[in-house]
Parts: sequence; structure tokens; C-alpha cells
Amino acid sequence: MGRQLLSCVRTNLLFYRRNRLLWLIAVVLAISFLMTMVPALFFQSSSQRFEIAKTIFEYLNQFYFLFAAALGLLSVSSHLRDRSIKMVATKPLRPEIWLGSHYIAAVIVFTALAVANLVLTYCLFVVWSIPLQGGLPLLSAMTVCRCLVLFSFLTFLSMKMHPALAGVLALVLQDGTFYQLSLLTASAERLATSGLHTAFLGGVKYGLLIVYKVLPVYSPYQDAFAAVASSLRADGSHFAALAWTLLYTIVFSALLYLLAAMALRKRRLI
Repeated sequence: MGRQLLSCVRTNLLFYRRNRLLWLIAVVLAISFLMTMVPALFFQSSSQRFEIAKTIFEYLNQFYFLFAAALGLLSVSSHLRDRSIKMVATKPLRPEIWLGSHYIAAVIVFTALAVANLVLTYCLFVVWSIPLQGGLPLLSAMTVCRCLVLFSFLTFLSMKMHPALAGVLALVLQDGTFYQLSLLTASAERLATSGLHTAFLGGVKYGLLIVYKVLPVYSPYQDAFAAVASSLRADGSHFAALAWTLLYTIVFSALLYLLAAMALRKRRLI
């Protein structure tokens, strides 16, 4: 089983390298990054250089998050749509191993991108004589967690529907949106004068809260990470928040993996 898993991981990494659509998305993101950030590199003051280095680090992490979305939409669904998975199913190879290899390959890609961004930022700090900051590795680890949560969510959705629809649905189903809607509904509930309206709005409020609880949270400790992103400094409480974020990422990804494996089992692969 270990040899099969390793072989599938290598195949997936090769698929990522040869997929033209992924390269097109990467090129578009790279061009957007260069058009945004390169003019700022000509500033000379130390404070401006610190802000530039921090902004480059943040922008690249955001682009990696978008790339993770593309990877989640295309990684598994492309094999299902062109029926190439039947080559795997007739080998035979357990679908769970094949699906797990996509998760492992994605984690390798996300980690490599995060490390590359971290090395680039530290190089800028060294070249510009800026003191190195300990919060950067924490933010890089958080980026990997965010990418994996998004990848797991979109991989599951793309197995149940067309990838384009899955992307739109993931864009609409934001946990913050449903939380704000629940607050608005709670306010309307307090202002309602009819018992029927109060009961109806109460049911809607709890329904919105249930959806809010079920949807993925890409940054469970957003306030803690926002403080680190602002100063690039971290203490013990921030690393505790990272540990809880890592635990949430593992649990959520494992749950979505099991649901995706069940969905894959129900599909006709041959």
C-alpha cells in the first residue's frame, strides 16, 4: 500500500507540473503580483522597505490561497470528468489510497510554496538590513493550513458538482456572511411584534447559525494572526493559536476526506 501511495503522489505532482490550466492560473497570478509589487521595490527608506517586504509576503500568501482553490477544483475532478480514473480502478487500487495521494501531493505543494515565500522574505530582510522577525514562520504555517482547508472543501464539492459551480458555491458560502445574517435576523427577532414572526425569525436565526457552524473556517484565530501579520512578531499565545489551527485543519480535512471517499465509492469508476 505504501508503494502504491507513493507512486500516486509522484503521479499527481507530475500532473500538476504538466497541467496547462494550472500553469495558466499560476502565470496570471504571477503577472498580477509583479504589476502590483515591482514598482514599490524602488523605495529606499528602511520603514518603507519593511512594509514592502511584509506586503510581498502577504500578497504571495494570498496568491497561494487562490492557487490552492484552483488545485482543489481541478485535482480530482479532472480525472473524474475525463474518466482516466478507470485506469486506477482497474489496476486495482483502492479509491481511498488514490484520493489520499491527492491530499498528500497538495500538502507538499502548499508547503513548498510557503517555504519559498518565507525564504524570499528573509532574503529581502537580509539584503535590506532589516532585523529578522520570528512571526514569519508562524504565518507561513497558517497559510499551509488555510490552503489545505480550502483544498479539502473544494475537492469534496467538485466531486458532487461541476467545478465551476463548486467554485461559485464556495465563494458564496462564507462563514462570515452567515454569521452576519444571523445577527441581522436576531435584531429583527427582537423588533418583531407578532409571536408568529418571532418564532419564524428565531427558526431562521438558528438555521443560519447551524450553516455557520458547518462551513469551513479558514482562519479560526484570525485576530491572533492579524496581530502577528501587523508586527511580524509572535509569542507563546500565537503559537498556541497555531496549534489549535493545525488541529482544526487536521480534523476538518480528515472529515472532508472521508466524505469525499464515500462519494468516490458511490461513483461508477469503470
